[in-house]
Amino acid sequence: MASGAIGAISASVFAGQIHFFKLKVNLATWTMVLILDFVGLALLLAAGNKEPFIQIGWCLAAILIFFAALKNRGDWKWSRTESWSVGACALAVAIWIATGSVWSLLGYLLAAFISVIPQVAQYWTEKREERIKATWLWVVSAFAILLAIIGSPKTPEYMIVLLGLLVLNAGMTWLTLRKE
Repeated sequence: MASGAIGAISASVFAGQIHFFKLKVNLATWTMVLILDFVGLALLLAAGNKEPFIQIGWCLAAILIFFAALKNRGDWKWSRTESWSVGACALAVAIWIATGSVWSLLGYLLAAFISVIPQVAQYWTEKREERIKATWLWVVSAFAILLAIIGSPKTPEYMIVLLGLLVLNAGMTWLTLRKE
């Protein structure tokens, strides 16, 4: 439960930063994250996970981040990166849903990694001072995932998504902290 609360609170604070400080975030990434969080929650429940607290927290936070990003579009533009990411993400989700097994959660992870490509592209070109404002979100998310890993049963339906998303958040943390 703590991991879900931490995830929801930290991402909600991030939504506030987007709204009030006009942080640049990629709307394509956060739209895909919103959809994936809800599909992920449904699939985790279908796979037998009775404690998807972190996923519930992410769903609540994704709504806030999405609407903050939508309202604060800034200089956001649609490019080939977003187009390819959305197409690949949709394909990964379709394959994931079609397989219908616990291992289909790997498809969710593929979709999650694909969904951050537009944000990765933005972080790659931004100056360190701009992207470092988002570092804390990825660090706190990784911490919340670690809490969920510690408290979860060590079965595939509980661990697959958590371990994959821990790697994803660690990678995003590195990306926001890297030197120019």
